[in-house]
Amino acid sequence: MEPARHPTGGGRQGPGARPGPGKPVGALSKGFRRRLLLALGLLAPQPLLVMDEPFDGLDLRQTREVMALLRQVAEGGRALLLSIHQLTDA
Repeated sequence: MEPARHPTGGGRQGPGARPGPGKPVGALSKGFRRRLLLALGLLAPQPLLVMDEPFDGLDLRQTREVMALLRQVAEGGRALLLSIHQLTDA
């Protein structure tokens, strides 16, 4: 199944966006690396997820999407511990 495409012809945007197969993690943008780490953390079957600056490298829309996702995860019973230095993100 093909990922959704952006109306302008670019790739899909948001926390689930994919940069392309076979690209080394070190070659990813800061935002893509942050989303990859978030995905890996969410996939780990641990009762507690600890994140340091989870919104660093994300634009405003992506930050809101990640915040909504984290709220869903917390409502599902998983404990989250976030270290956030920007009061506007808290």
